[in-house]
Amino acid sequence: MIKLKTILILFCALLSSAGLFAQANENAASCTDLTISQQVTELKEEFKDQGFEVIEDAMFQLNSRTDFPLIFKLQKTEFYQVVFACNENASKMKLDLIDPDQELLVSKELRPIQHTSNVISFSFGPSVSDSYTFLLSQIIKKNTCVSFTIMKLKSEADQEE
Repeated sequence: MIKLKTILILFCALLSSAGLFAQANENAASCTDLTISQQVTELKEEFKDQGFEVIEDAMFQLNSRTDFPLIFKLQKTEFYQVVFACNENASKMKLDLIDPDQELLVSKELRPIQHTSNVISFSFGPSVSDSYTFLLSQIIKKNTCVSFTIMKLKSEADQEE
């Protein structure tokens, strides 16, 4: 089972040389949720003021109770900020970060319908330059839009430009 998962992830990594991996099924459809969009735009502006720049940003349909993998090539020398936002009516949202050796590095879970937040956000500095998998999921009565953004901290030379 793990070998099949590793092969699948490596295959997906090959398909995603430009960055964001979009599954070839209906839950990768582009969509728009104005509330989430406004919320994420405000967060991106706050992080921009702290020296971050957006490197990947997508809003797409996410089926309920479905793990959705996104694979990104991240650099050891960089510092990243990850933002995952879902509909505020979701009963559960989860984001797992898996390293190149298939080890779980970070697991964050929220229950937006019971709390005041529908956003998972954390900073991350990779230990090696390689492909990392972000597994997104939500539980909600109907499939809705989610937003996923990765930003990286600009180097001092980049910030001076």
